[in-house]
Amino acid sequence: MLVLGIDPGLAEFGMALVDVNVGVRPFVSLTRTAKTRPGGPLHLRVRAICAQVATIPSVDWVDLGAVGVEAWNYQGERSTHQSAVQVSRVIERLRCLSERWAVPFYEVNTMTCKSVVGSGRKKPTPALIARLCACPKGPPKNQHEADAVAVALAAARIHRHGK
Repeated sequence: MLVLGIDPGLAEFGMALVDVNVGVRPFVSLTRTAKTRPGGPLHLRVRAICAQVATIPSVDWVDLGAVGVEAWNYQGERSTHQSAVQVSRVIERLRCLSERWAVPFYEVNTMTCKSVVGSGRKKPTPALIARLCACPKGPPKNQHEADAVAVALAAARIHRHGK
């Protein structure tokens, strides 16, 4: 099952495409970080992120088994209410794309992501993801991409087991 994992944000937005099959080591076929210019108008940053997500190479929405997005709690972040609203709009656009293509959409909380990769209280690192998954193009390049892989793995578990 092919799962798209998303670690949302406005400055950097992690994305990962992971093939998850029972009994086989997860295969990370793509990781990418969408970046926007800090301080730019928020509506333009949202538009840029959505454009980058919509044009992920090798993603055909018809082939996706699930989409997972890390639930974003802006209160723990150094951000404003306005940026939280904008991130919520990105997530809502992803939800609409998923519905349009009849792909299950899951908002995954941080603790679920951590439990799936066995990282306890710590965020999953690129090195940990490289140990857990087959990464033929190399491990995730940064924390956002590692988080996106963890989100994809968590979404796959929720899709299969409902928890």
